[in-house]
Amino acid sequence: MMRGRECAARDALIRSCLAMPAASGNASGIQDSLRQRGVRLTRQRRILLDLIDHSGRHLDAESLFRLAKEKDPKLNRVTCIAR
Repeated sequence: MMRGRECAARDALIRSCLAMPAASGNASGIQDSLRQRGVRLTRQRRILLDLIDHSGRHLDAESLFRLAKEKDPKLNRVTCIAR
């Protein structure tokens, strides 16, 4: 079960990703924005940012989860899918 801070951090990550223009190379800008907001950039979040940044296409939550799971089999679905 996710705690309140973890939910807020995940939601901030999603909002930041959605607010950035869809062009390759934005991961560092998103990471900077998240750091400024006090969001921890865990290994799982860095994997997601990298996938979003380099996919070259729109990824729904399920597609993102499948790609992330290939990079890290321990990654949890909750990391990718917001409620």
